Amino acid sequence: MTIDEQIKVLQAYKEGKEIEQSTFIITKSGARINNAWEPISFVVSNNIALKTESPFNFAHYDYRIKPKQEYQPYKEISDVYHAIQVHGPYVQHNSGKLVSAIQMIELNNDVLYINGHSSRSFLENFTWVNDGSQCGQLV
Repeated sequence: MTIDEQIKVLQAYKEGKEIEQSTFIITKSGARINNAWEPISFVVSNNIALKTESPFNFAHYDYRIKPKQEYQPYKEISDVYHAIQVHGPYVQHNSGKLVSAIQMIELNNDVLYINGHSSRSFLENFTWVNDGSQCGQLV
């Protein structure tokens, strides 16, 4: 990583943004290959993860600001069924005041409705209870 890239990561960390780390290898030809990205490591004390002042080791890891995941509305009934298989049937309204099971999926005049909400409204207003992800397809 360049010094400018390191500064961007450190500034994002200071601002409270999520940072990911990856180990890397350098091939014989000099190419840099990253392993899987994961959340930065924290010091653990008495089974409590402590956010240290600086958990960075630029000699052994590459770092990046965690990319924002983008979602789009479900398009087909089968997409919703697949999501239910992955997440379970329970969704939570963004207000935090309503948790419900998906009970109705309907395609009407080329508009997909989930529990009476258009798929766009469902994406904008609900998250899956099991992991907090948005109710839509990952782009």
